[in-house]
Amino acid sequence: MSNIEDRLRAELWAQAQRTQEEDLRELRVPPRPAPAPAAARRRWWLAPAGAALAVTAVVGVLVGVRGTSGQQPPPAAAASQPPPFYVTVPDTGNSGHPDATVRATATGATLGRVSVPGTHFGYVAAAADDRTFVLAAYRPPTGTGGNRHGSTEFYRLTLSASGRPEPLARLPLTVQEGQWDDEPTSLALSADGTTLAVAVVPAEVAPLSDDPTSRIEVVSLRTGQARTWTVPRTDIESLSWVRGGTLAYLVTGTSTGGYGLRFLDTSGPAGGLTRDSRPVLLRGVTGQLLSALVTGHGHVVMAWTQAPGRAGQVGDAVLAEFSAQTGRRVRVLDTLPGRGAFESYARVWSADPSGDHVLAGGNTASGQVTKGGIVKGLVMRSVLDRIDRGRVTALPDPGNLTLAAAW
Repeated sequence: MSNIEDRLRAELWAQAQRTQEEDLRELRVPPRPAPAPAAARRRWWLAPAGAALAVTAVVGVLVGVRGTSGQQPPPAAAASQPPPFYVTVPDTGNSGHPDATVRATATGATLGRVSVPGTHFGYVAAAADDRTFVLAAYRPPTGTGGNRHGSTEFYRLTLSASGRPEPLARLPLTVQEGQWDDEPTSLALSADGTTLAVAVVPAEVAPLSDDPTSRIEVVSLRTGQARTWTVPRTDIESLSWVRGGTLAYLVTGTSTGGYGLRFLDTSGPAGGLTRDSRPVLLRGVTGQLLSALVTGHGHVVMAWTQAPGRAGQVGDAVLAEFSAQTGRRVRVLDTLPGRGAFESYARVWSADPSGDHVLAGGNTASGQVTKGGIVKGLVMRSVLDRIDRGRVTALPDPGNLTLAAAW
């Protein structure tokens, strides 16, 4: 009898140990975010210039647009569950596909589309309530030739409890193209939906005698007041709120030739972007940093990097999770193979507040690669994935469109 009891106690003790070890493993791995772009972001507007964010009061109601209500957003979904809805727009804008699309996370079913006549959407950012989004809408210039972009308007999109889009609300904010064709390159909406951060980069090449600047604008959507941090013309990408008034962003001009991650304290007075921010080193990055998103209440960095290729070949794009505190790489989540010839495009788009659920986009390429690096029969395909605690699930096929997404 005592032998049976001894064996039973031993088995119970072993089971408890296994359970404790599993719990510890859960604790050791922080929440995880989503994918980012490989290779430098391919924007056809890359060039220098500088124009400010014009914060203007908007009076009246536009077609399909209503005034902003003072209602509080509904409560967010449980932390253990992914946000129930997500919104997509063609990345960087596409006049042939001007709508923003709302989809159900569980099924991918389309719940609705919104558009503003005469514009096309290019970026989307989300608050933490699963219902509030901000869309950037490009309005082409009138009577101007070339590739200039015109102004950019911003709209609040609110979803009903069932995910149906309500009429858009025009926000008191406009980015004017200015002398150098200034254009937003990234958005980040605060968790409570009251503060919008916008990166603005000049697109036109300026004469050597001029000194265009890039900037980050932090705008109160309640008052329309904006504060500006500037830096000599450079590329700014991947805005995300860390915690409180701290904003993360990527900026070019690092010693590696790619992007560097920095944290900006927006609680102080506006001024110089480099002076008021600090670099964040990510260890284990063997190539260029391409895209990053800080999530998990500021504890986790999800980043795409471009691994160096052999003998001048193109390396793979690797999505990994890093600790924001130590910079240590925690784990690799996904890879977009370069096969020595394909520059993958990948981007970490959005994450829920816990960091457990992430939206990531990118592309894959196929074709025959010859010894001389010539590709025959090249086929590029865009992908949009959700990552739930490290598990990757493909979302509805975006076709040949590279989509920006948020939830």
